[in-house]
Amino acid sequence: MTWAQLSAIYEPVNYTRTVIGFDTFTGFPSVHKKDNLEYAKEGDVCVDSYNDIVECIKLYDINRLVNHIPRVKLVKGDARKTIPEYLKNNPHLVVSMLYLDFDLYEPTKIALETLIPRMPKGAMIVFDDLDSKVWQGATTAVCDSIGINNLRIQRSRISPRISYAIIE
Repeated sequence: MTWAQLSAIYEPVNYTRTVIGFDTFTGFPSVHKKDNLEYAKEGDVCVDSYNDIVECIKLYDINRLVNHIPRVKLVKGDARKTIPEYLKNNPHLVVSMLYLDFDLYEPTKIALETLIPRMPKGAMIVFDDLDSKVWQGATTAVCDSIGINNLRIQRSRISPRISYAIIE
């Protein structure tokens, strides 16, 4: 919802901007051998906040301009399947910012491989877990898919866990 609120503040009449969230809402569907198996277990990080977020979206829509056009979409399910399916059903998609917080190798890798070809120069990839021993699968996915040396990684001044790269 933070990204939706910022979009409403900085581009209040941009009715084409959509914030899309992918989540299982049931925890990790599986883990990969490239994840840190000491920390990552199937079913972990289970927070069924779907209904709460739907209510937040309703409140968000009440309090913004051009509120008859939806700007937030939730895609429930395993991102390894739902991201490619979403792109197949939305071939017009252009991604201006990709915020990655899957924690795990496979969904991070799928998101990178599927969505980066839809990102123009100047688009931003934001990483929640890059260079994290606990969530090492996210970093490994970056290395295996696009190559960490192909990105100019910068750290957030506000939160040291968050890093980002601008597509050049």
